[in-house]
Amino acid sequence: MARTFEIARRNNEKSGITSALAINDNYIIQNIEGSRLDVNELITRIITERPHLLSML
Repeated sequence: MARTFEIARRNNEKSGITSALAINDNYIIQNIEGSRLDVNELITRIITERPHLLSML
């Protein structure tokens, strides 16, 4: 997961997106910030190109 997070961090930085991720035994919460267009493109990319990332959560 560390490699995935590092790649995501670099890609998000290029797109002007910031995020925070909190994980405990019961919940995973992620906050994504950026322009509406950039965030929507990111979410679309995650769903269509990297569905395995959703299963990690």
